[in-house]
Amino acid sequence: SGELVKIGGIDTYHISGKDQASKGKGIVLFTDVFGLTKNPRITADEIAEKSGFDVYVPDLFNGEPLPSSLLSYMPDEAGKKLSFGNKLAMGGKMLTTAGPWLIRHRQAVTLPLVETFLKVC
Repeated sequence: SGELVKIGGIDTYHISGKDQASKGKGIVLFTDVFGLTKNPRITADEIAEKSGFDVYVPDLFNGEPLPSSLLSYMPDEAGKKLSFGNKLAMGGKMLTTAGPWLIRHRQAVTLPLVETFLKVC
């Protein structure tokens, strides 16, 4: 497994690949809105193992991902419909939680982080 390091001032999960020929090259894996959780780290570990490349997963949300509690409002199976009550609850929660989060992490904020990260990585 990898380790958490700072690259360009950004917390980043890094796992070293085993292929010596790939040194100096790497793969950058960006997370979804739920950030640098267990699943992106597992995915990075698997990519590094299978490809031999170093893998980097930057935390572009500065430790403030969208709360995973929002997943509880989503259907647990593909194709399953939400009840009317769940739709109302999810709508309310999205307005109060996701709306402000999206403003704090809009493109104008995150794109400079991505550009900085890619320059120094």
